[in-house]
Amino acid sequence: MKIIHYLLILFYLLNSSCSFINPLEDSGTETDVLFETKTFNTIVLEGIFSITIIQDDSHSIYFKGGENILDKFSFTDQENTLTIKHDYSNWLHNLEIPKLEIHCSELKEIKFQTSCNLQTEGTLSGDKMAIFLTEEADIVEMNLNLKFDTFSFDSRGSSSGKHTFKGICNNANFTLNSSNNIFANELETDKMRIGHNGLGNAHIWVNDSLNVTFYNSGNVYYKGNPYITVNRVQVNNQKASGQVLPQ
Repeated sequence: MKIIHYLLILFYLLNSSCSFINPLEDSGTETDVLFETKTFNTIVLEGIFSITIIQDDSHSIYFKGGENILDKFSFTDQENTLTIKHDYSNWLHNLEIPKLEIHCSELKEIKFQTSCNLQTEGTLSGDKMAIFLTEEADIVEMNLNLKFDTFSFDSRGSSSGKHTFKGICNNANFTLNSSNNIFANELETDKMRIGHNGLGNAHIWVNDSLNVTFYNSGNVYYKGNPYITVNRVQVNNQKASGQVLPQ
């Protein structure tokens, strides 16, 4: 986990202006604050955080981190969407990423617009869940326990990372780009569709049907006994050479 923290910080520094770096200021004394929020079912992440999501009857954010980061932390909670960010960019003194504990009664969508670590405490459940990694997401790491009828994961651009999913979802859809590695061999599904345009690998569990379209060289490793359909699409000079292989 320490390695991913340093990588997240490196990406942030590369994308931040040096004019915002004050060599005399660190992240400050560690503090913790509870923020109550309005009801939301969508989370948009616009700052580097280490986040734990808990599904219960409340809607709140518990912040733990340096007071100088807290001063530049902000969120909005409008139209069922919680948007979280901070403008702190002086990571030269203190490499500790601020921690957030987010509570909500229902979650339908998570959108990453920057690097983040994300995990669940307990299981997230509902009808549908969608996760989006935008082109600006850079490096994302997540470890989620899920119970949904339909689960979708969509990565764009050069975003990359290790993504672990566990639980039960009847239907799952993955759109993979760049070097995202999927570890969903403990996420039991009945039907799955994968559009694979990445270099990373996907480890999955599917029982009934698996449909994979390859655009690049990343592989799919499966467990279960599904009916498998494979398509290959040539894009530019890429080789759609990925394979579907039993684990």
